[in-house]
Amino acid sequence: MKIAEKISLLILFFSVVIISSGIISLSYLHNISLPLENEIPMALTGLSDSSHLLSHAYLIEYYDEVLTQSARNYAFTQNIMWKERYYENEPKLNFEITSALEDGTDKTNNIFSQINDANIRLVELEHISLNLVDDDKSEEAIIVLESTEYWNLKQKYQKGLIEFRELTNTQYSDATETSLITLESVTLMTSKQTQTAFQSTIILIFIFLIVTTSFSYFSLKSTTLSITELRNNVNKITTKNLDINLEPSGDDEIKDLAKDIKIMYDELIANEKKLLKNERSVAIGELSARLAHDLRNPLSVLKTSLENIKLAYGEKNNLVQSYKRMDNAIERMTHQLEEVMDFVREKPITLTSNSLFDILDSSINALNVPESVKITYPKDDLTINCDPHLMSTVFLNIILNGIQAIDEKGQIDISASQDDDSLKIIFTNSGSPIPPEILSKIFDPLFTTKQKGTGLGLASCKTIVESHGGSIRVNNNPTSFKIILPKPTKII
Repeated sequence: MKIAEKISLLILFFSVVIISSGIISLSYLHNISLPLENEIPMALTGLSDSSHLLSHAYLIEYYDEVLTQSARNYAFTQNIMWKERYYENEPKLNFEITSALEDGTDKTNNIFSQINDANIRLVELEHISLNLVDDDKSEEAIIVLESTEYWNLKQKYQKGLIEFRELTNTQYSDATETSLITLESVTLMTSKQTQTAFQSTIILIFIFLIVTTSFSYFSLKSTTLSITELRNNVNKITTKNLDINLEPSGDDEIKDLAKDIKIMYDELIANEKKLLKNERSVAIGELSARLAHDLRNPLSVLKTSLENIKLAYGEKNNLVQSYKRMDNAIERMTHQLEEVMDFVREKPITLTSNSLFDILDSSINALNVPESVKITYPKDDLTINCDPHLMSTVFLNIILNGIQAIDEKGQIDISASQDDDSLKIIFTNSGSPIPPEILSKIFDPLFTTKQKGTGLGLASCKTIVESHGGSIRVNNNPTSFKIILPKPTKII
């Protein structure tokens, strides 16, 4: 029954009393709904806009670094792959700059306009470099990319991005603070308005007849409980406790109010997830850009130079060991770079029916397992429905992690079993237990305790296993990694 209908019934008995009570109740409810419909969405809009522009800035920086390194690598190596990669990513950079200009404010558009002007000239110089390489004028191409004009433009580009980050971080902090203050203010006002409405209604009812008291008690009971539940949920939202139930109940105006709060809650959850995803993307993007800048160009030069040295001096005994050390160093850098790119790139999954032993063989054969490490297989082979390449990467990372954990001396036992619903694969090593403070972070991206690691190996394992509909967890005593996958089904 609607509140208006309840008031109409009371008017039949005591018109003057009920009209007064109804006007007061509706007035308080109106005062409660106004800030929830207006102030909170406005506060959340500012927070979302700042986050969106910040995402554009990081993608602009990433694609610019990709174009720079592709042009330089093409000039040094004349490998057509780099030219193709350059033209593949150029439209992406232009799209991000255009989007930032469309979505930005007057202040941010002034910065992005400067970045766009610098980008136009940089692309022109890089096109000149690419064309020179095509004309077998690699040295002239390198001179263009090393010119004072080119690097002055790069500095102008980076200065604009730094200025934007400083401006956006300030706006983001202000928007966050404003949102929290708005939520707290609305909660406090809602609480006061609700209490006042309830008290006023009860006082008016008790002044008059017992019939009015009984009728009002039963009709307002559900309304009071709903308002109290909404107040408690809003209080939880202001304290960032998002584990709440906002399913609207009833059939009155309070249900509509609950729907409005649920819309606000859903937007808050969506923004929270976007922020977490953006933070992860930013962290991975910064690492990718740094590795691309620090490894790819020098790595290409080192690899080419080493091959030239081998051709010039041959496989002399006094140089073989030096060749091997340089090859190992280049291979290690390549592996670290591939770990980053494997984590960043989203690869499609192709499920096929595979032998567990075959995937284990592929993983172990790709490793240099010391003779002092013993690896034991499960007693029986099992069939796994998975992407063999991706699952081999998971097994390889876990086995490599185990070899490092036992200091390349000990045993790694692999066991497997299946039941009606799932298939379990467990990798147990004889190393020391993982410290409790590290155990909860072991699958976090970029978390590592190794000087040579990137912190993305186990994070990639978790992503791949979950993309197969499974789960992975780590336990101590003994140290073991357990992978749980859905039970194999027939692949069509």
